[in-house]
Amino acid sequence: MIEYSNLSKATEFRSVVQEYDYTANEFQSTLNKYIPIEIAANKRKSVFNFPERFIADSNDKKFYEETISLISNKRFILSNEKIQVFKSDMVPVIYRRSSLTAATMNFMHMTKNSAKDLLKYYKEHNEH
Repeated sequence: MIEYSNLSKATEFRSVVQEYDYTANEFQSTLNKYIPIEIAANKRKSVFNFPERFIADSNDKKFYEETISLISNKRFILSNEKIQVFKSDMVPVIYRRSSLTAATMNFMHMTKNSAKDLLKYYKEHNEH
């Protein structure tokens, strides 16, 4: 039971803390170097689809309304010079992501096996 509990907590920790840390910090900070300002300025504009979440005459809403035209009908493509730098920045980040996923899947598998062992034990030793 203790082994299952520990594995379960470790799996949850990995998925919540480490995955969030990777996404919010490592992945996003690397990607942010390449996001055009027009896209960055409007990244969270979907919040304005929910009127209950903002003040209708707020400065934030005005900012989004004024900058939305910056991205209308535009394509954003990295130049050939930046593509190579982008690849060298992103490949280690993507590799780390696949390593985190593999480790998390391993913890999930161990937790599942421990749960099966625990259920088997209960079935064999609990005669109510």
